[in-house]
Amino acid sequence: MELRSIRALPERVPAGLPARCTAAIALCFLALCTPTMAAPAYTSFGIPESDGTWGEGINSAGIIVGDFANDTGYRGFLRAADGTITDFDPPNSFETFPVGITDSNVVGGDFLDEFEHGFVRAADGTITVFDPPGSGNTFANGMNEKGAIVGIWSTPDNSVTAGFVREPNGHITSIAIPGAILTSANGINDHRVIVGSYYDSNNMSHGFIRAEDGTITTLDVAGATGTFASVINDSGIIAGGYLGARNAERGFVRTPDGTIATVGFKDCHGLFYVADINDRGVIIGSCVTKSRQTFGYMRRADGTLHKFAVPGGDENTVPQGINAAGVIAGFYGKQNTVQALGFLRTQK
Repeated sequence: MELRSIRALPERVPAGLPARCTAAIALCFLALCTPTMAAPAYTSFGIPESDGTWGEGINSAGIIVGDFANDTGYRGFLRAADGTITDFDPPNSFETFPVGITDSNVVGGDFLDEFEHGFVRAADGTITVFDPPGSGNTFANGMNEKGAIVGIWSTPDNSVTAGFVREPNGHITSIAIPGAILTSANGINDHRVIVGSYYDSNNMSHGFIRAEDGTITTLDVAGATGTFASVINDSGIIAGGYLGARNAERGFVRTPDGTIATVGFKDCHGLFYVADINDRGVIIGSCVTKSRQTFGYMRRADGTLHKFAVPGGDENTVPQGINAAGVIAGFYGKQNTVQALGFLRTQK
């Protein structure tokens, strides 16, 4: 099964840019987990006649946004709570990748024609294409409930690579950490606080927090050889990843008072991804084991962890979005099969 949807995470960069480590999060040692939970309910879905369906985000009404593959490329879709599918594409797109949807049904993402561009799809279906001034490629990494979008852009010759924030009114601000060779804005909350990552002149990665007034605070996990800040909720809780011993990827959670807890999964083979966080502080993501199995996890605000797999998708389960009620959307499939299916996970 193709894990193409991982491209929605902050490590995506245009071709030719410096390789970056994945922004990842590992969430508590397995020996410390897992409380008794009621059995969840799963709903599987696929776009008819598609070659794969990937759920990417979900809003409070249960509307899922994602993409699917067919013989023309990758296309965007909306799945209503009743299962109705609406597909969409920006003009001239042959690869469309949504990254999120608001409760007012505004979708953000990026798409590829000759180059990569950002887009916003309004609730009425109107699509607006955007690029930071001077951009050759624009990649969306995340959006908040108000419709602000953050990501990374580069000039056509890749001589400049910086982050950006696009406000709901269309205004775009470039974000470049002084002295950095690459800056990526990865997540934004409704208070316009942005988290991301940058590489310094020694090619070491650091996390950063950008306040609403533009003030930058560097975020590093003590002893790490690289730190990546991925998501932030409205309470200011930040989750991300760092490189530890032997460059194994581990995770961290930073509380608003600056306290950082480093955590990790015993049976993950150095590959751990953070996907989303809701305002209750519930974090979701996926872990790749040594045997290349990918399973999903959910970390509650109290630090307890639940590991899960979609029935029938025990070799690959990748959660991508969680709403305020804790309903999760993502995709799953067998490791040796091509077609992925979307899923909806609700807790009984």
